Amino acid sequence: CSAPILKQLGAKVHAEIDFNNCQWHSEYCKERLKVLEFDEWRGFSLDPCPSLIRRRFYDAYKHDPEFWRVDLFVCSHPVANCELFMPFNRSILVYATTRLEFG
Repeated sequence: CSAPILKQLGAKVHAEIDFNNCQWHSEYCKERLKVLEFDEWRGFSLDPCPSLIRRRFYDAYKHDPEFWRVDLFVCSHPVANCELFMPFNRSILVYATTRLEFG
């Protein structure tokens, strides 16, 4: 998780995790993820229809007050899913955690 690095740079971090990484980062576990579903083999995928998933994701969060407080989205894994945040018109820091990507 990149939160400690961002905090050292002076950022105020609001992070949420909603899958099995919670065992290592329990302070970020919220279990309120909408639209996406975690698959143990694929992770968070935009399958079977990426354009529909992108629209549903935006619709699910477009009125979420926490989303609108965000100045910068940090998107890490899979980086292919960073496109989900584009409609919110905020900066996106892409933090590639692997050299072979999913999504």
